[in-house]
Amino acid sequence: MHSCINSDMICKKLSFARQRMCELEPLAAGEFTNDLSAMKHQLVQEYFFHLIGAVDYASQYINNKLDFGIAIDDVKVWRIIKKLKGNDKYKALSEALCDIYTETDQVKKMPRDPYLPKSLIWRAYKYRHRVTHWGFNSFIYKVYLGSRNVQPEICLPLDIYADNPIPSNYSIMEDLEAMYEYFYQGCMKVVSLTDQLVQ
Repeated sequence: MHSCINSDMICKKLSFARQRMCELEPLAAGEFTNDLSAMKHQLVQEYFFHLIGAVDYASQYINNKLDFGIAIDDVKVWRIIKKLKGNDKYKALSEALCDIYTETDQVKKMPRDPYLPKSLIWRAYKYRHRVTHWGFNSFIYKVYLGSRNVQPEICLPLDIYADNPIPSNYSIMEDLEAMYEYFYQGCMKVVSLTDQLVQ
């Protein structure tokens, strides 16, 4: 049985992530009320669910288009990468898919520069696991002392697994936007390269 994933569905999955990000923006001003905290957590959870889900969709797309014959329930990103590697015909596609995927179980240590594109991918997968699967709260509030008029800034932790996580140098919205853009461009490249192979 093959999946019915097409390029429009990949774009739609990404648009769901952007929608959640846009809904989060007006709430990311640093309010501490329980109701708003719950809503922020829900939106971030759904953001990562859809963002990483787009990569899963892209893997299904490759499997269908290139007729790899892997059963729908067995299609995994790492399995598609393994299928692509070793064949010069698929070299560019393999590299493009690798660029938007990381095996978090094997790469446990945070990259040296957490703001590079590949590091953003690593962080996104880590956040997805902790926030979506484990219900972890991913927010760090930067409180600026000495000014009562400055709202606390919400940031993501650089390493969500750390005992004492260090906050990102960027706001949560800046980090989410950077992640979205990299995943979007990466998924579109995967779709384009896949389509070229079947023309």
